[in-house]
Amino acid sequence: MNLPRLAINKPIFISVFFLALAVIGTYSAFKLNVTLMPNVEFPYVTIKTLYPGASPDQVETLISKPLEDSISTINNLKNIQTVSSEGVSIIICEFTMDVSADVAASDVREKVSSVRGQLPDDVKEPEILKLDVNAIPVLYIGFSGPDLQSVYQQAKDNIKPILQTVKGVGNINIVGGLKREIRVDVIPDKLRFYGLTLLDVSNRLKSENINLPVGHFSSGDLEVSGRIDAEFTDVSRISLLEIPLMDQRTSQTRKVNISSLAEVKDTYAEVRDVARIDGKDAVALIVQKQPDSNTIEVVDNVKSEISRLNDILPEGYELKVVVDDSLFIRNAVADVRSNLFLGVIITGIVLFLFLHGVGSTLIVSITLPISLVGTMFFMYMADFTFNILTLTSLALCVGVLIH
Repeated sequence: MNLPRLAINKPIFISVFFLALAVIGTYSAFKLNVTLMPNVEFPYVTIKTLYPGASPDQVETLISKPLEDSISTINNLKNIQTVSSEGVSIIICEFTMDVSADVAASDVREKVSSVRGQLPDDVKEPEILKLDVNAIPVLYIGFSGPDLQSVYQQAKDNIKPILQTVKGVGNINIVGGLKREIRVDVIPDKLRFYGLTLLDVSNRLKSENINLPVGHFSSGDLEVSGRIDAEFTDVSRISLLEIPLMDQRTSQTRKVNISSLAEVKDTYAEVRDVARIDGKDAVALIVQKQPDSNTIEVVDNVKSEISRLNDILPEGYELKVVVDDSLFIRNAVADVRSNLFLGVIITGIVLFLFLHGVGSTLIVSITLPISLVGTMFFMYMADFTFNILTLTSLALCVGVLIH
């Protein structure tokens, strides 16, 4: 029995089937995530390694070259591009299209770990990132207050951890503000007078500013873990720290305080980025969503949390949404949805003008929305999202369904 004969002979069955399809499709439509672009994986992996204070030549020799040599042995690697600049090494790995981005990132991570011990000790841990077209900021939040130091500390210690607990929020970057820094400004003439080097001062500071586990011991039925906590808690402790040196005249060892050859300052780190709200210096929090989350839902949840935080923040502090990238997505999706709705209506009008029959026009006008809504169920099962491409495809399908 073919489909048209089944529809004629079993009208109740067909009606119930399409009604169920419409209900399931409507339910699925509310479950679909809304994004600007579809979730597309590109087999690109980026390795970013920071080496503060190093020249481009040092970065290339000590970081980029060892990493390149290790990564070049990965299967299905198509191309490697490297940028070595002052203090930063960026390596972009391109794989063949048949390789999953997750597999590529895992292979790169394994190769980087194998050569981590060959890199200088003061190199930051390499960051391994996959290329994600949807990994763009969705919200820019301005945070203002009495002074930039307290605002930055408040954003780092309180605001950022709270916002990261919001459903769907991925990474949050803080831009601007004054970051506390303890600076030891060595006086070159005094350093030469005592016969010391910058490395001597640096090693002495590192050896005293430690926080290390020292094993465990048993006390009755309890097992207690031990730890050496000797980190500096006060600037005066740094100034009074003694450095041993050899007296060339007497061949005896004596000690000199760091305050005798350097100036210890409790100050701020060099300002490398600035954020302003209405022309006034502030701190910006840049919110990124998780790859599989709903952009509009994430933004709405974060805005609700911002309203709650503004009610409990100390007087003088204020959180304000500066840029909302979800507005563009809302407008773009709304435009396509309205065009889809208008397409169905106009199609019904055109059919009525040509067919001159209310019954035929009504059948087509009901069938079109049900068919489109039913498609939502299959989109949900295939893990699709509402985006410009999928909605445009649905709009184009209106004409195809008529034929």
